[in-house]
Amino acid sequence: MSGLDDVILAAAEVEAFCRNHAWQFCFIGGVAVQRWGMPRFTQDVDLTLMAAWGTEAKFVDTLLEKFPARLSNARNFALEHRVLLAKTASGIALDFALGAFPFEEASTERATLGPVQKQFRVFW
Repeated sequence: MSGLDDVILAAAEVEAFCRNHAWQFCFIGGVAVQRWGMPRFTQDVDLTLMAAWGTEAKFVDTLLEKFPARLSNARNFALEHRVLLAKTASGIALDFALGAFPFEEASTERATLGPVQKQFRVFW
């Protein structure tokens, strides 16, 4: 089991990757709760990544070049269900929800850079 610091470091790694590709995204789930709710332990990194209908393969393939899949059929699963299940090299689970609905776009547009714990800042 990984500690919260490991999960936050994984979030920072994912954030840097998404920003380097100029992708619109925001963290959701347990990582986001560290800032917007009552902090709690989480073992994975969940985020919404904007991917317009029909563009999923471009995002999924780029992500899989960097982050290993958690399923043997992860690419097909992601294209069918719009969720890519991957992990960092250190084994932290990553759940990329491919967003396309207006409420998801609004969430990513409202995301701001903010502190989580004392030593980290992530985009949520």
